[in-house]
Amino acid sequence: MVAKTKTTNAKTGQVTYAVKLHALNVATGAQPKGSPNAITRVLAGTGEGSVNGYLTFDARIEHQRAALSFVPASPTNGNKNLILVPFASHGDNGPYHGFVFSYDATNLRIVAMHCTTPNAKNDPSGYPIAAGGIWQGGYGPATDGNSLFYATGNGKFDPATKAYGDAVVRLKLNTFGVGDYFSPYNQQQLDDTDADLGSGGVMLLPSSVQGTYPYPLMVQSGKEGTIYLMRRDNLGGFHGTNVIRQELTHVIGGVWGGPAFFNNTVYYGGIYDGVTAFPISNGLFTSTNAVSRSPGGFGYPGSVPSISANGTSNGIVWALKNDGYGQRAPAELHAYDATDLSKELYSSTSTLGRDDFGYPIKFATPTISNGKVYCGGDGQVGVFGLGSWTAAPTFSVPGGSYAGTVTLTLSDTEVGAVIHYTTDGSTPTANSPTYGGPIAITTPTEIKARAFTAGKQPSAIATADYLVNAVIGTGTGLTGSYYDGIQDPTGTPTATRLDPTVDFNWNGAPPITGVGGSNWAGMWTGFVQAESTGLYKFTTNSDDGVRVWVNNVLVIDNDGYHGPTLDSGTIALTAGVKVPIVVKFFQGGGGSVLQLYWSAPALQQQIVPATQLYPN
Repeated sequence: MVAKTKTTNAKTGQVTYAVKLHALNVATGAQPKGSPNAITRVLAGTGEGSVNGYLTFDARIEHQRAALSFVPASPTNGNKNLILVPFASHGDNGPYHGFVFSYDATNLRIVAMHCTTPNAKNDPSGYPIAAGGIWQGGYGPATDGNSLFYATGNGKFDPATKAYGDAVVRLKLNTFGVGDYFSPYNQQQLDDTDADLGSGGVMLLPSSVQGTYPYPLMVQSGKEGTIYLMRRDNLGGFHGTNVIRQELTHVIGGVWGGPAFFNNTVYYGGIYDGVTAFPISNGLFTSTNAVSRSPGGFGYPGSVPSISANGTSNGIVWALKNDGYGQRAPAELHAYDATDLSKELYSSTSTLGRDDFGYPIKFATPTISNGKVYCGGDGQVGVFGLGSWTAAPTFSVPGGSYAGTVTLTLSDTEVGAVIHYTTDGSTPTANSPTYGGPIAITTPTEIKARAFTAGKQPSAIATADYLVNAVIGTGTGLTGSYYDGIQDPTGTPTATRLDPTVDFNWNGAPPITGVGGSNWAGMWTGFVQAESTGLYKFTTNSDDGVRVWVNNVLVIDNDGYHGPTLDSGTIALTAGVKVPIVVKFFQGGGGSVLQLYWSAPALQQQIVPATQLYPN
């Protein structure tokens, strides 16, 4: 594994960055001699960021985005087991280049280093940059034991100067030099429009797909959603018209990751698309369109499917739905019949929250081992397997807003089930209070209940929120002030209006007439009125900077450039009392989003409603 560290010297304040390769004993976590080893190197190059004809690997701006690759020992690689470590940018901060490091897996000593654009300079005309990062949406480079295959992202393409941006590259393991490459005819357009070819990884296909076709094959697709089926032994160079075996243009959503393979079928999960299936026979896709597609769709960043099977039968395609990462929506695991993706076999969303495994992260892939499916989330891992569960409890009175006193009962269809419940928001356990009769509620309360039965797993957690005697206001929203050409909302605004809620996704477009799509600021002012008394948590989803004051207290402060980011702060509020609120925002460039949520006892996270907001 690779770890990246930022260290501040307590005495001098000097900040240093380090990227280190670690080897961990699976059973004990102990590190052998030679671990960790700092990844740092200098190589000859005149490209962006070079000094006196040399490029230095910069741990601050380089990031190990793509997965590591392992190559078993062979005469090609000097009979060494190799760990290959690819690098791209950290947040597109430059000047960066693509790198691959090769390490001896036995002692973690460096064997070789390769740069994708060692002599490339940034183009002053616009977006084209030196770059050429290897990121592949987290998908790892592929190897046949003799070569390493990878795709690069935006960057300079000029093989004469060893620059391979927006290309599929075959790197020879014996010399660590480029043996072959492919770049599509519209490489410059891909670079100009941030449409990386290298957002998707390369998959080498087994000989079973070849039939009578004599050459080994591989497949790749990037942000355009064009699938390239190409010869592994001859990638074709620029354009590669006479060598590319097959090109399916814009047949799937853009790919951030890579495909899965089962029974001579390639499976992709593009953005704003379902999981799709493309069978191959005699070295060709049997159809120019997907022969099967899962129901629904996956937003950005799509999905990277995985396959479980019993040999060549009982194939199941597993896919993670991570498109709620920016809004803190739960991660989802879905399973489909590999022979007919329209048949959904399982969804973690259909179990009343029993199978929730936290919030998603952008680039995660289901991992299958010994009959279990492992799914990475934000700070935790969900492990899925077969089991027998108790039925979930039900409430006689549904959650909602009520006046006066609410009296409810709990019940369960499972014979012999014992119900335990909590009223403080915690997860019910067998040690929580046992339900024995009607529950009377006079204040805002969240009740969680869970049933337990001998010989079975505990039930899903049934939850109901009772917002009793809530104060529902008569507000209409906040005063929105918009400022063109500045990033600090001060002075006279360019335009103002009443905004019912703070719930915007401008996606880089102008927010209002007279204001540009970038380099502008906004401020929303007025009063907010709590529905109940208690500790309120305010949360923003912003791109770029945001600050929020509630009752003259700064509860959120993230006033810098960033992609969609969640920030939270808490403050105690009293039911029915209006207090001042100020939200300041700036948009520096690229995407733009601003959303203001709140949550409180018995009030699940939601956009702050217009009824509780009052303009200046």
